[in-house]
Amino acid sequence: MTIGGVFLDAFRTKRRNLYKSREQVLEILVEKLRVKTLREESVYSNTSPAYRYIRETYGKMVSEGRLVEGCKQTASGKLPLCRTATGRELKMKRREDDRTE
Repeated sequence: MTIGGVFLDAFRTKRRNLYKSREQVLEILVEKLRVKTLREESVYSNTSPAYRYIRETYGKMVSEGRLVEGCKQTASGKLPLCRTATGRELKMKRREDDRTE
């Protein structure tokens, strides 16, 4: 399975109005990819190569339309959410891209 497939599985929901917490899912993905070493001080360091790679891949998939972002207003601020795009949304994104070319 490719890293893109892992992302799509991690953010997949049963319905298109359901979203998953972006930060929680990304932390799980970083933990799966991270190489554990004795010298590593912080588990969730934003300077680790695994963290940067996961963030870059996430951004790329959002810009490609394969992941859909949303947010939920909470008492402490906005909670970033995300889900896998549906087949219909992917088709619409492709048509939109074809029109701009």
